[in-house]
Amino acid sequence: GWSNSASVGSTAWALITTQSQSPTHSYFAPGPSSKNLDDLYSPTVSIPLSATNMQFSFWHTYALQNNRDGGVLEFSVDGGAWFDVTAGGSGAAFASGGYTGTLTGGQGGNRNPLWGRQAWSGTLGAWSQVTVNLTDTAKYAGHTLRARWRLGTNNNTSSAGWYVDSIALTGGGVA
Repeated sequence: GWSNSASVGSTAWALITTQSQSPTHSYFAPGPSSKNLDDLYSPTVSIPLSATNMQFSFWHTYALQNNRDGGVLEFSVDGGAWFDVTAGGSGAAFASGGYTGTLTGGQGGNRNPLWGRQAWSGTLGAWSQVTVNLTDTAKYAGHTLRARWRLGTNNNTSSAGWYVDSIALTGGGVA
């Protein structure tokens, strides 16, 4: 149920075995030296109506051009519009491992498609866990959830890339 696509440029997300937080594999996307927006989509997860105290978590590591290339996390509920976990009304909030800065730099058409947004950027030297509290139980319980990791790059220097692994949804009433 995992998929990937590019909104701008070409997609490069792939399941790899060269580096991972959990045994054997992780998803990886390199940061090209071209303007690109590369999306990794999770399968759709049905959340029980009785779910409470939910947390969405994953592990990641990255080496991206600081403040120019970066990644974000977005959710879709019941197949609706995508929204950033930090957006007003998202019903979600970072408990740990939140965004590290705002994507700036670049001129006009050379800018990262995520320009101006908060994102993970720079270099994270080791695997680190991100935890998102799903604070609005009514928004999520009894609905479906899909996650999207978006890696945006500008038309400049290439970056090593972004690794994502060990994704989990936990809480009372969630299997």
